[in-house]
Amino acid sequence: MSDWQEERRRRDRGRRDEVMRLPVLQVRRRGVIDGPDGDVLVCASVGPAGEVVAVWTAPEAREAATSTTVSAAGASFPDPAAARPVAARITIYAPELTAVTPVQDLALAHITVQPMPGGRFLVTGARCR
Repeated sequence: MSDWQEERRRRDRGRRDEVMRLPVLQVRRRGVIDGPDGDVLVCASVGPAGEVVAVWTAPEAREAATSTTVSAAGASFPDPAAARPVAARITIYAPELTAVTPVQDLALAHITVQPMPGGRFLVTGARCR
């Protein structure tokens, strides 16, 4: 084995040892989240207080909220906007369902949601043009 390969292997071992010394949090099952009235999950995240914030939409609207463009060669690309605005609901679980906020015309696709102060939410799309 050459000197540079040995050096790389030593450096990789050092990095691995460093990562393995990091603290580990135990995973706990807190509950199951279900969509209100048969809705399907679009996205979910965890807020600063440990609450789960989720966005739901009707099953027939999910495709619009996760729309993609397929090229002539068959490659699929996420769209920056929903194919059409969809009705959605933002729910908070802490650990039980504590709030439901309706959203009339969600026009973003491939979204992420985060709770903000004052009962507000930040909803962002993952792509832009």
